[in-house]
Amino acid sequence: THVGRVAATSHVGRICCPIAGRAHVGGRRRTCMPHVGRVASTSHVGRVCCPVAGHAHVGATLYLSNVRNYIEKDRATDRFVNNDHYRFKGLELNAAKRWRALTVKASYNHQITRDLSPGSEKKQLQYDPVNTLGLQAVYRLPARVSLYGSALYVGHQYYYSIHPPLQKATLPGYMLVNVRLSVHVRPHAVTLFLGSANLFERNDFTSSGDPQ
Repeated sequence: THVGRVAATSHVGRICCPIAGRAHVGGRRRTCMPHVGRVASTSHVGRVCCPVAGHAHVGATLYLSNVRNYIEKDRATDRFVNNDHYRFKGLELNAAKRWRALTVKASYNHQITRDLSPGSEKKQLQYDPVNTLGLQAVYRLPARVSLYGSALYVGHQYYYSIHPPLQKATLPGYMLVNVRLSVHVRPHAVTLFLGSANLFERNDFTSSGDPQ
């Protein structure tokens, strides 16, 4: 077995927020898959997080990643192959608010992808959504019980034909809903839960590539 190695370089920008008096920065982890060549990525990330009144905060993240030898499955041959140069850039907005036992979080991500590989007929990457909107809530009940729910809307995903000539189309948007009831028998040690992922059994589409 030959496992591809990853070389990653990150350049993180610090954005000062006068309300918060502090800034938070982060990056994306890159992984690899077997039977393929070496993957290299360079990421630039800048994040600002600002607390506001009443146990709430808002944040924004700008990111730009250039990935060389991106690993993706070729649907025509059903084999994983390297793609010379992919680019990901976007803006993510998030907010959170806590009311005693209830915590609500919301996020929105707008992402632009490009296939910059020499000779590629593709412009945008397939199955990487342009817009995602998420909402999640946690309600903590007495007796170490909590209720969790989340909804994720995914919109504007491109896909391409498997066989030539190359044709591009857009998938319809969809929403995924998850729910969970948790009982914390021993906090930070043992938790029992009952829930449902993709409650309404919607078909979703994911990119079969690495990094993700």
